[in-house]
Amino acid sequence: MFARAACRIPVRTIPRAAASRPPPNLGARTIASLPSRTRPRIQSPQLTRVGRRNASRRSFIEGYKALWRESPFQLVVVTAIIVSCMGVFAWLPFWYMKYQVQPYHNYPEEVAKKLRRAIYYSRRASFQPKEVIRYYREALALADELGMDPFSDEVLGIRIQMAGFFELKLQSHRSAIDMLELVKNDCYLWMDKLGDKHWTDGKRTRVLIRIMSIHTKLGELYSNQYVKDFNKAEENLQTAISIAIGEKMRRQRDGVKVGEGDWIGDDELGAEMEQLGHVYEASDRHFLAAPLFLQAIRLSPKDSCHTAVLMNNVAISIAQTPPPSGPAYNSPVFEMTTADPAQQQKYNDQAASAQKKYQAANAAVAAAAQGMPSRPEQGRLWAQKAIELAAGIKPPVRDEECDMACAVATHNLGEFAEMEGKIKEARKWYNEAKSLAKAIGFEEGVQMADEGVKRLKGRKDE
Repeated sequence: MFARAACRIPVRTIPRAAASRPPPNLGARTIASLPSRTRPRIQSPQLTRVGRRNASRRSFIEGYKALWRESPFQLVVVTAIIVSCMGVFAWLPFWYMKYQVQPYHNYPEEVAKKLRRAIYYSRRASFQPKEVIRYYREALALADELGMDPFSDEVLGIRIQMAGFFELKLQSHRSAIDMLELVKNDCYLWMDKLGDKHWTDGKRTRVLIRIMSIHTKLGELYSNQYVKDFNKAEENLQTAISIAIGEKMRRQRDGVKVGEGDWIGDDELGAEMEQLGHVYEASDRHFLAAPLFLQAIRLSPKDSCHTAVLMNNVAISIAQTPPPSGPAYNSPVFEMTTADPAQQQKYNDQAASAQKKYQAANAAVAAAAQGMPSRPEQGRLWAQKAIELAAGIKPPVRDEECDMACAVATHNLGEFAEMEGKIKEARKWYNEAKSLAKAIGFEEGVQMADEGVKRLKGRKDE
């Protein structure tokens, strides 16, 4: 009842509470009076450098495994491309410094640019001979404008490099010869005018070595299969050897001046003699080649594979030297006649005395020849020496030259046996030479051995 009566009380009879307004500064006073409470921060754990590296490594490995599971083939291809690109980018600076900058570091940059362009157009992919020659000439002109010494190794090297381009790239051996002849003549003019003024700075020695090397190269060019001017080849190689021996003897006699520089060694002198010997061989003058090969052996190191090659050359030269076709000394011919009988008798007595001397010399030569072994036998001895020397050389001194010397010397033993009519022995040496040549990949040796066996087909020992 009470609750129900209370509900019937009119709303308007309920007194309304007076609205209390807060003072104007209540909010400010309340905020200022509140104690300061800092909100706690959730701090992420600080990762150290090692931790970050390990975390990134784990994420990379996990990602790599995921990619491997999804597409292994594509991942391998992409990885290979990335590694290849990294290798190329790492190699490019090295290639540029080694092959583009270092070879021309002695030249001014203007000249070096022209030389790089000449080398670029001389390559097979961008081969343009006219451009090569133009840039070489521009390089020489710039070198002259910049005051470079025309007889320095750098400027002479450009001219010699042009000759090499004519020979190797254009196969124009005559043009290469003409270029080297010009360089040689200029060097001789410099030696005549200024050579005596450059004893102590080494320049005279450098130019003289350059002259000798040009003579050697001219001998090689004149004697090749495209020119075959053996007289010019012999002349140039003899001059090179004369320069080498003459300068060496002068230094031994007068001594080496201060700052004069070093001269060539015995190896270079032996190489000059060997090359002249090959020229004599090419012109079928083996009796002149053998002494030069012997001198080259004397100047060559005893434990060298090239010494075995020289011994084999001696064997070939001796075996192919023809015996003298007539008397060792030709008799003199006296055709003088006079009306004076006493003077005529004097001439006849001189002729008879000279004739006796020449006959005695011929008899001595014949007697000496009887006691000497035959030409094939002498060649066999030298070939066997070559094989023994090459077989006794061990690595690291031993190289492919020793193997080739053994194969060629064995083949020559077959030829010497064939010359003496020992067919069975010759066939054995040819087969052995073929096996040696095949083992070292010497195709020419295999072909020569097969030709030797074919020549012996159907023949028997004589």
